[in-house]
Amino acid sequence: MAHVIAVAGKGGVGKTTLCGMLIQYLCEQGKGPILAVDADANSNLNEVLGVEVETTLGDVREEIAQAELVKESPIPKGMSKADYAEMRFEDALTEEDDFDLLVMGRTQGKGCYCYVNGLLQAQLAKYQNHYPYIVVDNEAGMEHISRGVLPSMQTAILVSDCSRRGIQAVGRIAKLIDECNMHPETVGLIVNRAPKGELNDGIKEEIEKQGLHLLGVVPQDETVYEYDCEGRPTAALPEDNPVKVALKEIVKKLLEKQYTVTTAESCTGGLLAGRILNVPGASSVYNEGHITYSNEAKERLLGVSHGTLVRYGAVSRQTAEEMARGAAKAAKAEIGLS
Repeated sequence: MAHVIAVAGKGGVGKTTLCGMLIQYLCEQGKGPILAVDADANSNLNEVLGVEVETTLGDVREEIAQAELVKESPIPKGMSKADYAEMRFEDALTEEDDFDLLVMGRTQGKGCYCYVNGLLQAQLAKYQNHYPYIVVDNEAGMEHISRGVLPSMQTAILVSDCSRRGIQAVGRIAKLIDECNMHPETVGLIVNRAPKGELNDGIKEEIEKQGLHLLGVVPQDETVYEYDCEGRPTAALPEDNPVKVALKEIVKKLLEKQYTVTTAESCTGGLLAGRILNVPGASSVYNEGHITYSNEAKERLLGVSHGTLVRYGAVSRQTAEEMARGAAKAAKAEIGLS
């Protein structure tokens, strides 16, 4: 099963440029083949990677959805929609040496797309078993993932420029990820185009206010701007380019990261934490835990919704999920157990 890395951020922050470099780095590290998915309606990941794209999944989806409405259907007689869709979806896969590229393309037109989206979802599920990594360049709303068209993600990388409004925008995306119950293992922020590769106090304050985990900072660089103006793929930047160097370090740490664990317990009274701490070396991954026996403690310490407790009760899956997420946030851990 592939590890899905979703990259998101508002337009104009350099998200796609960093996404292309991320794909290139994974290929260089022998992590391929990589499936790169351009899920942004304003598709240009192929330009960053230096790849020509002839057909998008959006084109295929539109073609199939409209097949029954046109005078001459593109689907040959005797061939089912599903078989035709699989054939055409294969046509939309651009194959390179170390990575393959799928471009989602245009959004839906008029009419019902439920059946075609189902075919697309099934085809992407097949692809998921053939690649160790899938890297998705998302639009800010994460629409394709939240609707289940693309596979669920393990890592969410949020990209912002070095501005308060940019940090606030990715803060909203982080909340959307939580509200849509996407549950990635890691959600982290990369601040792009920082002057001299440094953050001032105001930006640091906003990052903390939004509750974002900073993965790293990428400096402002004129060479990237020049490549873009000249229409050259930024994946071809020199290896010593400051942007490339900074991003490689961030991704290296992300891939090598040792996850930390925290616990949120109620009637077990610390039993789960005790079992973890009985394992030699547990101190390297476990720093703290919570025992919140009363509902008041669950709300105050872990941020469990009062409505959830009233509707589902203290002993319920819904409450346990909110306890785990609240504990992970409080402990700044990647994994919360409840």
